[in-house]
Amino acid sequence: MAYAARPPAWAALEDKVRIDAFWDSAGVARAPSRIVAADYDALMGAVRELDRGLGTVWAADARDGVHGGGLGLRWVRHGDDGRESFASLRRMADRIRVMPFLEGISASIHGIVFAESVAVFRPVEMVVLRPITGDRLHYAGCATAFDPLPADREAMRGLAYRVGAALRETVNYRGPFGIDGILAEEGYLPTELNARGGAALGPLAQGVGLPLAPLCLAVVEGERLDYRADHLERSIVESADAHRTCAGWSVTLRRFDDDCVLDVLRDGDEYRTCQPGEDPHGTLQAGPGPLGGFVRFALHPERIVCGSSAAAEVVRAFQLSDRVLGTGFGEFEVASDVRL
Repeated sequence: MAYAARPPAWAALEDKVRIDAFWDSAGVARAPSRIVAADYDALMGAVRELDRGLGTVWAADARDGVHGGGLGLRWVRHGDDGRESFASLRRMADRIRVMPFLEGISASIHGIVFAESVAVFRPVEMVVLRPITGDRLHYAGCATAFDPLPADREAMRGLAYRVGAALRETVNYRGPFGIDGILAEEGYLPTELNARGGAALGPLAQGVGLPLAPLCLAVVEGERLDYRADHLERSIVESADAHRTCAGWSVTLRRFDDDCVLDVLRDGDEYRTCQPGEDPHGTLQAGPGPLGGFVRFALHPERIVCGSSAAAEVVRAFQLSDRVLGTGFGEFEVASDVRL
């Protein structure tokens, strides 16, 4: 058996059509949803019930395996007949979850379930961009520059403690987990649970100098370690608050044969490449990737404005990437912080 292998009951928690039952059993507030067959009339019935004016989000089940990064997600905008979204999802799903599209910042909260305790870290922004047209959302990484309201931060952390305890009690869970959700008008509403390590653990732990990934594997495997979960939690939270990231990344169909790094500077409302002698604000990296190319933008730490969303900066950087690298990302909009 593979080291730190996940039992089927843990992996099943990532099924978008099953997780709402877990939220309900754990007493977690969530957005209304309907689980329906991959049937057009059933889907449109759920749309009529749940659309609040911004459309609905359709999520495929895990019939063909767990999916992430928006692969099995469709934003059916208000007034759209949903036929194109239905045609694509029915090829990969037997059941589909329908939820109202929620305005607000996408954010996650991460923790680790130990044998006798749960460690919980600080919120992380999920950089989710909205193409001007179409039914897809564009996941572009994660960042820690954003700060929810203090009450929202504590609510998210309290939710993670409760979920971690429920994971241990219901499926004997051990190891890292992440909750994804939206900071909507009603507060933080979870949308999915990742019962595994996630991309945000790297930015969260980058300043502490701890081998967090091997520790997580050891916890999953049930190794007896000399650790203090409360000390680990405090170290990571304090370090993540002090060492922020403002970054985003994406695959692109534009093929790159070699790696390149561009120094970039914010000039008014857009980024441009630096001229000789100018002090760069960040970097735009590009290189070969699994689909052709991979692009990553990052602001230098001294240029990060703590509290602000990273999404708008990532959009500006992707616009520069389109102009100078021909990446073809196109136009995006970003979420509004409705909690302000």
